[in-house]
Parts: sequence; C-alpha cells; structure tokens
Amino acid sequence: MCAAQPLKLGHAPPSEAGDETRQFDFWIGEWDVTQKHRLPSGQWFADPRSRLEVYPVLSGDAIVEHFRGPVGSPDGRELYGYSLRAFDPAKEKWVALLLWPSPQAGGGFGTLEGVFHHNRCEIFTEWTNPEGETRLVRYTFSDSIDGYYRWNDDTSTDGGETWASRFIMEGVRRDPERDGPIDRRWLHVRDKPRMELDPRQRALDFLEGAWSGVAIAGASAEQTALRVETEMLMQGAAVQLRYFRTRDDGTVHEVYAIHAWDSRAQKLVAYTLNDSRRLRRFESDGPHENGAVLFVEVRDDEDGDTREIERYQLVPRGGAGFAMKIEHSHDAGASWDPVLEAELQPEP
Repeated sequence: MCAAQPLKLGHAPPSEAGDETRQFDFWIGEWDVTQKHRLPSGQWFADPRSRLEVYPVLSGDAIVEHFRGPVGSPDGRELYGYSLRAFDPAKEKWVALLLWPSPQAGGGFGTLEGVFHHNRCEIFTEWTNPEGETRLVRYTFSDSIDGYYRWNDDTSTDGGETWASRFIMEGVRRDPERDGPIDRRWLHVRDKPRMELDPRQRALDFLEGAWSGVAIAGASAEQTALRVETEMLMQGAAVQLRYFRTRDDGTVHEVYAIHAWDSRAQKLVAYTLNDSRRLRRFESDGPHENGAVLFVEVRDDEDGDTREIERYQLVPRGGAGFAMKIEHSHDAGASWDPVLEAELQPEP
C-alpha cells in the first residue's frame, strides 16, 4: 500500500465526464474584477479593486471560487465570497453553492440552479426577506470571451416578468508575468483577526493543515492510504476540506467539503461533493464535551430516498491529529453501518 499523493489546489487531472461539466472552464484562473453597484439614486458606482481565483476540484468535475474586494462603503468594509459549482447529471442542471459571510449579515449558505444556453448561464433561486416579500434572484454569466467575462445579479418581485439589475462584476484575466499570482493568504483573509459569528464555529479550528493516515473501510476492513487538506477561508468563517483516499488499484477517491456556521439555521453546516456530483447537506449542533463534532445528512424528497443518509464525526486528538468516522443508515438514522474509520496525524 502506498501513501496517498497530494493533489494540490488548482491542479486537478482531466475528467472523463461529459461536456456539460466543462462549461465553466473559461472561469478557471485568477481575475481582476470591477464591481458595479446600483446606488439609490439609480446611478452606478464602479470599483476595480477586487480579486478572484477559480480552480477545479474532483478531477475537474467541479470548480471553486474565492473572492475578496471592497464593498464601496465609506467605512471601508470588504466583501468576501466563496462558491462551489458542479453540473448535477440527475437534475441536468448546474448547481451553485454560495457563502458570503460578514459580521453585519452573519453567515449562511445559498444554492442556485440553472443551465447554459448559447454560451450564457442563468442560475436562479428564491429568497424571502424578513418582511415576507418573496423575490426571485437570477445570476447571469455572459460575454465570456477570452480573458473577460460579465456577471449580473438581478432580482424580480413579480415572478420573473420584470428584472432589476443591482450588482455587476466584470472580470479581466490576470497576466501572471505582469501581475504575479494573487497572495492566497490575503485572498482567504488570513491577514485579519478571525470573524466571530458564533463561538461554535471555532469547533473545527483543529482541522487546519495537512494530515495523513490509514483508513479502514467498513465491514471489509480494507486498509487504504488517506490524506486530508484543509484551509481556513474568509477570516476563519469557513473550513474547506479535501479528502483523498488511495485505493489498492492506485486510483484516488476524492471528497470535497465546505463547513461554516449558518446564522439562519443556527447550526454548523457542511456541504460535500464527490464523484457522483450530487451536493449533500450535513448539519451539526456543535461540539461535544470531548470536542467531537458530529454532522448528520439532511435530505428531502428531491434528494431521493430520505431513508438513505450518512453521518460523519471528527474528533480532535489534543494537537496530535484527529479521528474521522463515517457511517451509513438505510432506515433514516435508526441504525448505522460503518463506512470508514481513520486516525490522521499532521504532516511534517
């Protein structure tokens, strides 16, 4: 058995999937972004100081976005953003998971769905404000020529009959020789104190770093090499985790996960994605006395059989590593079968 080889961010091998999974490949890379905000007067305010990075994960079957830029307000606040996008073959749609936390608005995941038509992508969601007013939200990617793209954020209060544009981003691809790479420490806002949305969000701080160990798979007790890479994002408001398990035949099974405090759910929430390209939501009430954090899958009828769910537990080992345990239930959580257990130690 050989150790799992690290797959570094931004260097995913090519995918064997269909062309739909490649429709966002134009966005992969580093970008200088001009934000345009519609002011209450109806005029537009433009600020060219934002930066954005997009890279592939899951052998190129999904892409991750990291964004940082000024809000344009007098107090100098900044906007931090994250998204995960993948084409869901069952839905035949692109699914986008977004997280844009702030101390003022809190944190919370949102999902949008849509398709490409004629090199233009429109993804939609529905949002209800505190006053009970329901709005449709539409994100549009257009004008994606070599080295340039345009993104619009539009809303409708009449069921999509009319739309009002409130936010535009225009991206220009960075020249690596002229501009150099974006500082990833700056991009992930590790140059500021951590954002405190809720004390329970700090329960996963022990995960930060690179880890390796041996995984024991379920009833078969097959042993395989396991490697985990984690990063703190957006001033510590989220934890990104990539999990690589090397099988005996040499192939690598990857799972991608993002964890964050969700102010609306008042829970720790995680979304995971693997080679099935189905986005899965997990929730946790927070750490137990020993620091362990248990995430249980939340499914609805749209996700398929609600009896088939998973859960996973992450247990800190006092600075010497952590344990991971994954279980599956066929009866909505009445009983659980082992899927994988592992002890992981920090890499040198």
